[in-house]
Amino acid sequence: MTTDVATDERELEEILGGLASPSPVATIPAASPGTTSTPGASATPAASPDPDQTAGPAALPATRGGPVPAGLRPSIAEARADFPLPYHDGCSVEQDETESGPCTYGDLSSSTTIVLMGDSHARAWFPAVNRLATERGWRLVTLTKSACASADFSQWNASLKRVYSECNEWRESTYRRLEAERPALVLLANSRKFSAVGPDGSTILAGAARTEAWREGGAKTLARLTPVAGHVVLIGDTPRSAFDVPVCLSDHPDDTLACATPFDRSVNLTWLAEERSAARRGGAGFVDPTPWVCPTGPCPAVIGNFMVLRDEHHLTTPFSGALWRRLGDALQVLTAKR
Repeated sequence: MTTDVATDERELEEILGGLASPSPVATIPAASPGTTSTPGASATPAASPDPDQTAGPAALPATRGGPVPAGLRPSIAEARADFPLPYHDGCSVEQDETESGPCTYGDLSSSTTIVLMGDSHARAWFPAVNRLATERGWRLVTLTKSACASADFSQWNASLKRVYSECNEWRESTYRRLEAERPALVLLANSRKFSAVGPDGSTILAGAARTEAWREGGAKTLARLTPVAGHVVLIGDTPRSAFDVPVCLSDHPDDTLACATPFDRSVNLTWLAEERSAARRGGAGFVDPTPWVCPTGPCPAVIGNFMVLRDEHHLTTPFSGALWRRLGDALQVLTAKR
């Protein structure tokens, strides 16, 4: 039986709302980054002012199996082409490009501007952020570049087989754009998979050196953004799958549990702690999406009628869009005047 989108979204809300998540979602920054008026929405008990960490697998209810829903969104056949709007209208800045276009959405006449910035994992949040902007009457600017972290450090690009200089150039042009926009809110999101380059411009860093490069780069980015934005919020990286999800579901149409991923393989608690700490140090808020994407253990491939990921690590467009209320509620906690 197929259902309409609104019904599926209500069911998803009931599923997520019925799970007493032990993980807080929103972490309030240690210091207020600005005084610009900010967007508002209704708050939710899922957010906490003082979270310590994402809950581990032992705290999660068990994931249920079953057949692939007849009304799966997107369908297995559609999943490969399930890209959010910026991929189709020239707002997906590719690896050889250094400038974003206008890339404006929502209420173009609104006096409240919000910005989504980062790599393809930020772009995967576009459906939720765009829906939120549309519902709240905000102007949305999307500034994303493939494989380019928002943290200000040099990266190695495996496809180009060299330092990703276009990423650094794009980031500088984005800073200038934000200085002109003076947004009420900047949302940052990035993949935890990246290659950092050392000072010699050729050594690919690993371990503690890689993490330190990211820390320093993140601090530089927040130092550039917090003076020009009312609020800056970092969305933690999403859980990953051990499978190419559409392929796995196609191979196991009667057992979605076969495509679920063990929590410890899906969620990197150490990296989430790094992101949370970096946000706090830089005066930014932090949103942990883990309770939405992995609400049960093992981390499910399907929640309600929604396929969660369109590959191993990008949110599907329908699932992302269905999370707009939860994202809005978490942001309200972070942007409320304190």
